[in-house]
Formats: sequence, C-alpha cells, structure tokens
Amino acid sequence: MYKVVLVLTSALLAGCASPAAIDKMTVKPATHSSLPNAQLKENVTIQSVSGGKSTNPLWVSKVGNDGFKLALEESLRNAMLLSNSGQSSKYTLDAKLLSLDQPVAGLDMTVTAAVEYTLTERATQKVLYSKIISTPYTATFSDSAIGFIRIKIANEGAIHENIRSVIEALNQLKLSSDTISMLAY
Repeated sequence: MYKVVLVLTSALLAGCASPAAIDKMTVKPATHSSLPNAQLKENVTIQSVSGGKSTNPLWVSKVGNDGFKLALEESLRNAMLLSNSGQSSKYTLDAKLLSLDQPVAGLDMTVTAAVEYTLTERATQKVLYSKIISTPYTATFSDSAIGFIRIKIANEGAIHENIRSVIEALNQLKLSSDTISMLAY
C-alpha cells in the first residue's frame, strides 16, 4: 500500500499543468456534418480572439488566446470557411471566451466553455450573427487517472465542441436579401 501511495504521489508531483493542445481543440473536416455556407465559403477572417488565460504550470490548465485562435483558424479552414486572402475577406469573426468553468476536483470532470461569437460584414460593419455558445465536455477517470490531465482533456473537449457548434451555426446562417444584394455590388 505504501508503494502505491508513493508512486501516485510522485506522479502527481512530477506533473505540471500544461495549456490545452491546439490539435485537440481543432475540429477536423469529418467531425462537422454540414456543407459550408455558400455565402461564407472561404470568406471569413478571424479578427480577434480574447478572454483566454495563460496556464500557470503550478496550477491548472487553461486555454490561451493564441492557442484558441489557432484552433479556430484551422477548424474554419477545415470547414472551408476561412479566407485564404485575409484582409480581402467579406466577413470577420470575433471570438470572446467569456468563461471556462472548471471543477476543483472529481473523478469525472466537466468543463463548460462559454464563447461569444460575432460575425460582421467587413464592408458595412453590420453584425450578421452574434451569439454566446456554451458547451460542456466531461473527461472521466478512464481518460486519465491524474486530475490535472483530466481538466486539460475537458478543456480541450469543451473548446472543440464550442468551435464545432459555431461552425454548424455559421453553415446554417441565412443572410438577409439586403446583405446578399449589397454583396453583389
């Protein structure tokens, strides 16, 4: 029994919290079900990502702005929504991480990410979509026996599901005829 406690204590002390992994937060092409919105296809640029926090290695895993932005960009690219030309895109997307609710401890750890997304038409600065998307993700003891790793897995899953949800919403977005006619000129 003493050896088991010693091994577990050593494993916990040797580990440090690390930020959420970009590849785990990124939505792959096969994980979203809808075709790209024809009006948004390759026409969206990420303008800003805010609200993230850096991970303190001595505390708990967080999601930083840079990692979130890279995961969002790659996800939009995979969904065929990201513009290749950047500044000449017709639309900009802002993402603000409002909260990343994390448990203090537990066998199953659920993290809920709340992100406010705003899609704006670049030419007119008209907001076409603005919504707070809240997504939970649970990492279980079977995912990892180590608590700070379960939190990291739950962070990554919550952001992944959040990005997947905004992609689905953007693909279902019906732009008004006013916006469509303005884009024709």
